[in-house]
Amino acid sequence: MGLFRKIIRIIASIATLVIVVDLYFKIFKKYATENLYFKQVIQWSSLLIVTFSICMVINILNTINARLETLLIIIKGIAHLITLLFILYRPSFLNNTRIKITLNDTFNFKSINNLKPTEFAGHFFYPLYYLKNEANINTLSDNLGTNVILLQEYIKEQYGMTFIELVNKCRVDYFVSLVKSGSYKNFTIDALSGMSGFNSRQNLQRAFKTFHGGTPSDLIKAGI
Repeated sequence: MGLFRKIIRIIASIATLVIVVDLYFKIFKKYATENLYFKQVIQWSSLLIVTFSICMVINILNTINARLETLLIIIKGIAHLITLLFILYRPSFLNNTRIKITLNDTFNFKSINNLKPTEFAGHFFYPLYYLKNEANINTLSDNLGTNVILLQEYIKEQYGMTFIELVNKCRVDYFVSLVKSGSYKNFTIDALSGMSGFNSRQNLQRAFKTFHGGTPSDLIKAGI
């Protein structure tokens, strides 16, 4: 490999490494709140970025010293495999909603017809709006700059349910995540239901039966 190509390859690897590290700090800053889902995002992002960074460092070392090529290729292959596994086994809650992690907070739209899933997510999913006791479609439509009727149509089209049903489903999903987290195993159902946005245990049980099946107690007893 010529000197010029080596320099270009090293610069490209360093630039990629800087971008990845900068991306991590942006994720950490945006999702640095005491929230179960956001903790999972940060932990997952940390592991993913560490393994990807290892790949970039190996590229640099391999370019500088070709004699280590065989060993570095093996390490790089393992790092790539781990990275793919992290992507495959991403936080489960990302699979339960039609959202994507985004660092773009731009929200410019004139009509609900132009509303993208990531834009709706920026007001409903990312800040966990559905966990608020005062969550209602009127306030959400104001935040989105549209009206209630159009927003109802959008939610029905995108998620196949009403606003209230979507809120309750997300709350149930969050409750299940809390139960599965060892950090909350000593909490009562009443406490967990409050953390999940339900104002009573009875409301949790009704929504749980609809969107999960069984009862919250059955889930806890199962030790899942």
